[in-house]
Amino acid sequence: MTQGNEETQNKGGIQPARGWTLLAFLIFGLGLFSLFGEIAGEDPREVIVINGPATIDFETGGFELMSLNDLRFVTALLSRNARTLVSDPLNLFQLEYCYPAENALAHGEAMISPSILGIPAALLQADPILTFNFVLMLSTLIAALSMFFAIREWTGIPAAGVVAGILFAFHETRMRDPVHFFVWDNAWTLLALVFAARLFRKPRWRDAVALAVCCVLQIGGSLYPLLVAVLFALPFLVWLFKVHGPKNLRPGMWTIAIVASLAMAFYALGPFLEVRELGEVTQRAEFIFLPSLLYWLEPGQWFFPGVVLLALLLLGLLSGRGVDRETNGGDPRWALMTGGLLCLLLATGGTPPADGWEMPENPLLPSVQMPEIWRGLAGFIPGLDVVRTPAALISGVHMATAIFAGFGTAALLKGRSGRIRNVLIVVVILAAFLDTLRPAFVGLEPRQHYSIVPVRPAADVLAFYERLDSLGNTGPLYEIDFPRRLHPWATLPILASEYHRRPTSACYNSFVAATDPTLRDRIPNKRALRELREMGFTTIVVHHPPMNQQARVFRNKLLKFSAKTHGRYLKEIFSTPTRTAFAIRMGENLRPQDGRAQTLP
Repeated sequence: MTQGNEETQNKGGIQPARGWTLLAFLIFGLGLFSLFGEIAGEDPREVIVINGPATIDFETGGFELMSLNDLRFVTALLSRNARTLVSDPLNLFQLEYCYPAENALAHGEAMISPSILGIPAALLQADPILTFNFVLMLSTLIAALSMFFAIREWTGIPAAGVVAGILFAFHETRMRDPVHFFVWDNAWTLLALVFAARLFRKPRWRDAVALAVCCVLQIGGSLYPLLVAVLFALPFLVWLFKVHGPKNLRPGMWTIAIVASLAMAFYALGPFLEVRELGEVTQRAEFIFLPSLLYWLEPGQWFFPGVVLLALLLLGLLSGRGVDRETNGGDPRWALMTGGLLCLLLATGGTPPADGWEMPENPLLPSVQMPEIWRGLAGFIPGLDVVRTPAALISGVHMATAIFAGFGTAALLKGRSGRIRNVLIVVVILAAFLDTLRPAFVGLEPRQHYSIVPVRPAADVLAFYERLDSLGNTGPLYEIDFPRRLHPWATLPILASEYHRRPTSACYNSFVAATDPTLRDRIPNKRALRELREMGFTTIVVHHPPMNQQARVFRNKLLKFSAKTHGRYLKEIFSTPTRTAFAIRMGENLRPQDGRAQTLP
């Protein structure tokens, strides 16, 4: 914000920029408490919030059960990445899950940037659940602050930034799915736009470094917000060249941002393109789109903006007085609107209901569909053909609506006298907070309900792997499970691996198993055991939960083979009511781990 703007606001009774930043922190902290307050009395190393019922029917749980399994997987991956980024960043993509697959991290969301945020928690506690809770809340706070600083920069009015930050960071559109929070994380795009504009107006090295950091962190996040970033950056850069021209451009400063972005793209996206070329990641047969252009405007739908956000959005669209044209060198609204509209077009770039959506029936809002825009682009742009949910690009639409709501708030406050302005500030901040969060601590029904679910593996699960370790058993685990539909144990071996720290064959979601799919069925054939040993596996773990007859039959088959061969090829280590461990005895030479050959005792 310029010095002139600060002086104008002080005359009108508004506190200096530093005071507004402190106030923003306090209000956004209150927003975090409103969203996640229920977890305050729990142990953050045990539980996490989830958008679903606290008690899930494991037979018919459907989406909720999938979210729980996703939650375990994301929790494990954030913790693993945070540790690896500190200890061995060059081998980040050599994931310990889906062992022994090469570059297995490239088979799904890499989540590099969220993992960077989790490094402090991982270093202090080394607890995966605590790391997830820390990253979820920190990323939400960063989103609120990024919108605050962007709107303060573009309007010169910090109060407008507070309102926009509330509407952006805590809105149901963004916070409905805390399990996949990284899919909605556009904060770094907002800050990148601010620092890019500064480099066109008055180049400074600190802004160039800040722009490079923001670009790196956005590229290292999910592919969804990265696509949103591209869709906003293109029209915004065109606008910057139009209003400022190239006269202030400093090649050295822009080189920092460009080189850093290319380096991160090579680091984060290079392995993905490599495994895609090898055919290890296949294109999607179906995509999930929004049903229509107007779907997000329908009251009661997931992405409905809300009354306050819509009112301020319309004011920001219709009134140009909210933008500080003198500081910005012009009006960036058309560029930002173009970015939001591009996101909306691609989010609705399919023709339902063929893609699984039922068309909403609303006589007040006509159905407006789009042709197959996404499918056409996916035919020649690498990566788009493996994206599952183009509908998630609605996050860019939400970002644009929050920006324009900030402009609308600024237009409402500009030109007002000091006392009237201060009253309006209190009213509009309260309205935004109450309409967005409807906090329970003031007696309202929250707009977003979370359930607290225990995520930490049960004591008997962790004790099983600790017992293996105490017996001197080391090396990668070949874990055998017989899942029934979306059963609750699908991701348990993966999360457990964050506690015992051994490579595991367990895979989940988009990840592709590196072993022959027929290998399990051939066990305990001697050749199959030899293949496992050659891949580096030292141990077979059979998961046989109660009532899973198929798993128990398989376990008994291995026990009989071990007894018949006197443990020469496969030897039982020990067994519990739900798991049995076998040592593979097909030779002493194992695949090297961490540069060292390992042997069974």
